[in-house]
Amino acid sequence: MKIMKTNITYLQKKFVKGMTFDSYSPLYDKCRGKGIGGYLEFNSGGCYGCCVAIGAAGVALLPLMSALSSKEGLIISSFFNGTIKTIDTNGDLAFIKMSSNYPSSSSCKISLEGRVGSKVNIYIKEPFNSSSLKINDEIVSFKDGYAYIELKQGEDVNIFFSIQLKAHYLNNKVAFTYGNLTLAEDETKSRRDLTSPIVLPSSFDYEFVKPEKGELVRIVLNLPNKEKLLLSDYQSCGKFYNQKNNHINVWINYREAN
Repeated sequence: MKIMKTNITYLQKKFVKGMTFDSYSPLYDKCRGKGIGGYLEFNSGGCYGCCVAIGAAGVALLPLMSALSSKEGLIISSFFNGTIKTIDTNGDLAFIKMSSNYPSSSSCKISLEGRVGSKVNIYIKEPFNSSSLKINDEIVSFKDGYAYIELKQGEDVNIFFSIQLKAHYLNNKVAFTYGNLTLAEDETKSRRDLTSPIVLPSSFDYEFVKPEKGELVRIVLNLPNKEKLLLSDYQSCGKFYNQKNNHINVWINYREAN
């Protein structure tokens, strides 16, 4: 326990090995900071605010790094919704439009807007959390970690990939991710004592339920003894900080099933 004296009050902070960003955006049994920053919803969809731009939910540079230029062409590593400005094979300006709800969805439509006859060489990086990739319903093989497509002006390419729930273990705790999303449990949503350990099954059986407002994904993990663990994307958790049961968890205490 470290005590820091300030001009206002005494602050107590527990330091937990290997768990970063545990402050305004807590990772274990704490509530979010109150009255900090602001929350803004965009008319076009999505939102912004301190509770969104947090380390554990994703680095701000992640969408920018999802498309990288190289002398061979354009490298795409994530399928975020938006428009990519690039140069086609003739050296002319071109725009690649990506339509997707990634990372909560597992599909994306890509189209090229440019001069007549414009082409762009695209190299899709093998998805880190994906076990398969389909382009226009055809299974694609990767070579040296990349799948190649030639995108032509005026045509649409549909990308399909699979995302799996993954478990991560640290300091006798478990955390879950779904693709690029860090998942968490919210005390108000789950109505569970967040310090109580869950019984972890040997294999994961889970189902998707309809997300509530502000959520990207909502997953119910089936546990032994007919118990359930409700998880949603981290940026959507902790919004009930003015209520009594306002704690959130990313790292969850657990024990193995007998």
